[in-house]
Amino acid sequence: MAGADRRLEIYSTYENNRLVDTTFTVQDSVFYSSIVYGTHDDPRHFVTEDRIPEGEDNPEEIAAVRFYNLANTSHRVTLKMGDMEPLPAFTNRPLETPETGKEGEAFIPVATGSYTVSVVDETGETVATRQGTLELPAGRYVSVFLTGDERDPSTFYVGVVGQWVN
Repeated sequence: MAGADRRLEIYSTYENNRLVDTTFTVQDSVFYSSIVYGTHDDPRHFVTEDRIPEGEDNPEEIAAVRFYNLANTSHRVTLKMGDMEPLPAFTNRPLETPETGKEGEAFIPVATGSYTVSVVDETGETVATRQGTLELPAGRYVSVFLTGDERDPSTFYVGVVGQWVN
C-alpha cells in the first residue's frame, strides 16, 4: 500500500509557540516515534520508524535498544550499560540533528538482563546515571536518551521509553 502524507504540528505550552510544523509520509502497519528536543529558541525534531532489527527471525526472543543524545551539550556522549562494552552505535554521540536522529533509528539487539545505565562524556566523566536498573527481558525494545543542559549539569537525565515495533 502506498504511503500517505500527514501534517504534524507540535505546540509548546509555553506561550503556545509552534515548535514543529512538518509533513511526512506514513505507511500502513508501521509504528513511528516523533521526538522533539532542543530549546524554545532552537527546537529540533525528527520522526523514526520503529522496526524490528533486520535479520531477526524471532524478535520476541531478543531485547533491543537505541540511544539518542538530546541534551544541550557540546560534548559527545556514550551510553554505558552495566559491564557491557559500549556499542559502537552508542559511542561518542554528538547532539542529535534531525538527520542523525533518523540515521540512528535502528534498534540494536542486546543481551537480556538487568543493567545499570549511565552516560559518560568523551573524557570518561559520568554525565548522568539512571536511577534503578533497566530491565530488558526478551521482547522488550527501548529508546534510551540523554536530556538536560550543560549550563546546569543537575538537569541531565537518562530517560527510557518502551517502544512498539513492527
